[in-house]
Amino acid sequence: MIQNKQVIGVTGPTGSGKSYISRLFKEIGAFVIEADKIGHDVLINEAKSDILTCFGTLDRKEIGKAVFTSSEKLKILNNIMYPLIIKRILNIVEEHEFTVIDAALLFETGLDKYCTKIIYVLANRKSRLKRIMERDKITLEQAENRLKSQSAKIPDVNIVICNDYEKL
Repeated sequence: MIQNKQVIGVTGPTGSGKSYISRLFKEIGAFVIEADKIGHDVLINEAKSDILTCFGTLDRKEIGKAVFTSSEKLKILNNIMYPLIIKRILNIVEEHEFTVIDAALLFETGLDKYCTKIIYVLANRKSRLKRIMERDKITLEQAENRLKSQSAKIPDVNIVICNDYEKL
């Protein structure tokens, strides 16, 4: 944890609705850090050279195809990206009193240890697949690969939210 800061971690598998929960916190005054957006920026800035060397492209869809079908390539990507993302996020947290870190990989990156409370958002498989395909404009097979790459185990958290809503 970071001293004298309120840091809420919002985590859960892809397509569960973490961003929706984070937006609710933003409405009550929290500064929301979207780890995915930080990652996108880090990819084309600090990590650009290493990513090009290892993957031959900066295209996130191409990198995604590679890492969601190969645990070895995913490990390489994480070793490049995680330290840079964590550094950037912690610098932002230091600037705010009440922060929400929206991160699917909160525990995997070690960001959980900086949080005062952690919320896990979950949703059923059908809802998640539908959301991922709509959001990322990908096929069912690609969405399935993303689900396979993430753990289904719920970690030790303070709150669990079931977010199975369907848009009308």
